[in-house]
Amino acid sequence: ACFVICAISVLICGIWRHVHRRHIVVRAAQPFFLDMIAGGVLMTSATLIPLSMEDGGEAADTPSHAWSVGVCMSIPWLAFVGFTISFSALFSKTWRINRIFKAK
Repeated sequence: ACFVICAISVLICGIWRHVHRRHIVVRAAQPFFLDMIAGGVLMTSATLIPLSMEDGGEAADTPSHAWSVGVCMSIPWLAFVGFTISFSALFSKTWRINRIFKAK
C-alpha cells in the first residue's frame, strides 16, 4: 500500500510537471532533473515491494530459496540506485547553479 501511494504521488507530480512545462517556474526548475528525481524516488520506494515479501525459511537447496535470495539482494540495489539517481540530479542542479553564479 505504501509503494502504491508513492507511485501515485510520483505519477501526479510527473503529470503536473508535464501540464505546466511551459511555465517559467517549471522551466527554471529544469524538468529533466525533476524527472530524474521522480524516477529515483520511485525506484527507492520500489524497495518496499521486496521488503514486504516473506522468505518462508526454506532449505538452502530449493528453487524458492534461490528466489528469496534474489529478492533479498534486490533491496539494497533498489534503494542505493534510487538514491544515487535522486542525489545525482540534485547535485547536478546545485553544481549548475554554482557555475552560473561563479561565471566571470
